[in-house]
Amino acid sequence: MTLGTRLGALVVAVLGGLLLFAPDAFGYAGKSRSLQLVAGPLVAATGIVGSWAVTARVRWAAAAVGVMLVVTSAFADGPPVALAIGVAGGIAVALVALVAPMDVHTSFGGGWTTLLRSTPTTTDDPTGESASPQHPISASPQHPIPDQEVPSMARTNDSNGTEVVVVTGASAGLGRAIAHAFADHGARVALIARNEAALQKAADEVRQRGGEAMVIVADVADAGAIDDAASQVEEAWGPIDIWVNDAMVSVFSPVREMAADEYRRVTDVTYLGYVHGTLAALKRMLPRDRGSIVQVGSALAYRSIPLQSAYCAAKHAIIGFTDSLRTELIHDGSRVHVTVVNMPALNTPQFGLVRSRLPRQAQPVPPIFDPEVGAQAVYWAAHRRHREVQVGAPTMLALLGQKLVPGFMDRYMAHNAWDGQMTSEPARERPDNLFEPVPGDHGTHGAFDDRAHDWSPGLWVVEHLHLVGAAIAWVVVIASAGVGAMIARSLDKEGRQR
Repeated sequence: MTLGTRLGALVVAVLGGLLLFAPDAFGYAGKSRSLQLVAGPLVAATGIVGSWAVTARVRWAAAAVGVMLVVTSAFADGPPVALAIGVAGGIAVALVALVAPMDVHTSFGGGWTTLLRSTPTTTDDPTGESASPQHPISASPQHPIPDQEVPSMARTNDSNGTEVVVVTGASAGLGRAIAHAFADHGARVALIARNEAALQKAADEVRQRGGEAMVIVADVADAGAIDDAASQVEEAWGPIDIWVNDAMVSVFSPVREMAADEYRRVTDVTYLGYVHGTLAALKRMLPRDRGSIVQVGSALAYRSIPLQSAYCAAKHAIIGFTDSLRTELIHDGSRVHVTVVNMPALNTPQFGLVRSRLPRQAQPVPPIFDPEVGAQAVYWAAHRRHREVQVGAPTMLALLGQKLVPGFMDRYMAHNAWDGQMTSEPARERPDNLFEPVPGDHGTHGAFDDRAHDWSPGLWVVEHLHLVGAAIAWVVVIASAGVGAMIARSLDKEGRQR
């Protein structure tokens, strides 16, 4: 929780309290109880901000203020409309403060689950420090921490508070950027891919950024190799906290020119590779009843485009597999969490590595984002309990369009996503990585740095929903205050006329 969030919640709480309990300070002395029309929404804003953005203490304070608002309105003299709104607003505040969902990554508390548990979900220590990505609570074999006392989805393994993370497809592109993101937070990162030279370079970068690295050369299409890799990680570093499935291959080609073995290979890597990684992670996480699995998805998992039928089908399959797994985890009451992070078009080297039959050079369909944007989303999602995270407005629009107007989207993609996947440069002969890795180190970025965005407003909104919610609450507050003032003037005028 940031200092700005604390201060914002405090300001809202103070203003709501003053309006409710010190009307003289705002010039309302002697007027009707229509004051509740102004105080109610302000206190409701306090409850919303307190429920989603701050600690358990403020949640309970917001609930208490809601109850006091109900009592004050129920026993006061004044216009029935004003009193009814005050009562309704107080009930809403109390319910929102008590029932609102918790972000388990930090020390947020409250909710009916807190009332039903014998052990609180908060983990404040005497120094006032709480678990966070930078200062996580750690456990050791000699002094384990009870499960209910650890709010983070991905608990740490040793006294240094170091997360153990596995990233597949980590030799280049988004997978390598994801490894960087975890290394920036001091994690131990196991890097899995087929290209050993590129993995060694990525491992050096992880160490330079403050993390620890382990290189494992394996093909995710080989289930046994991936399970062995998971065993190797745990033997060296202890329990795996986070497993990120990212490895992929693709073929740019019309369906009529595709071969059966190409579909099989794309499926083996881009879909079954996720299944193999997930099975390896579940085998170790389920007995411990903790851990986080991140499936790197795509807007193409919901809205297919031409010329990438094998890749789109694999991404669709990942969603089906993950949805089934999620329902089973819910049924079993497991605290192992699985999430999908759906990506927009990213500036990665894959467009120069995948097999292509296009007449011109392949490119991501604009708008294009830097891989660091996607990596940031993966790190963020790995520490929260979101079902899915949509990265960027293009991803959100693609999903929305598919739900509302799929026929229109078919025609739009037919006309725009065909040439949109090609540059003006003619295609050239080159090796591809479908069955064997392309030698050399291909880095993180592709060839589109001059066109790629390094920030996504849509992702910012997703990551700061509590701030967006507070802003919306203030809009409601201002509008409600204006309406309340108008009603109050009207009621006072009618009273004088009588």
